[in-house]
Amino acid sequence: MAQIIRSTEDLGAALRQARRKAGLTQMQVADALGFSHQWISEIESGKPNARIGAILEVAAALNLTLKASSVE
Repeated sequence: MAQIIRSTEDLGAALRQARRKAGLTQMQVADALGFSHQWISEIESGKPNARIGAILEVAAALNLTLKASSVE
């Protein structure tokens, strides 16, 4: 199901949902990608200071495709 991402909180919620669906803990995702557990937690809570490239790595690891579309 597609989700509209309008904020860092929306993105964090989508990543958290995908992680849980995959049956992974924050620690497992962090270890697999070489990030800290705290960083994954901050992303999932919507903290707006993350690098976009790193967020895309997390999304890819959780089999998420991020799409952009124009609002009409």
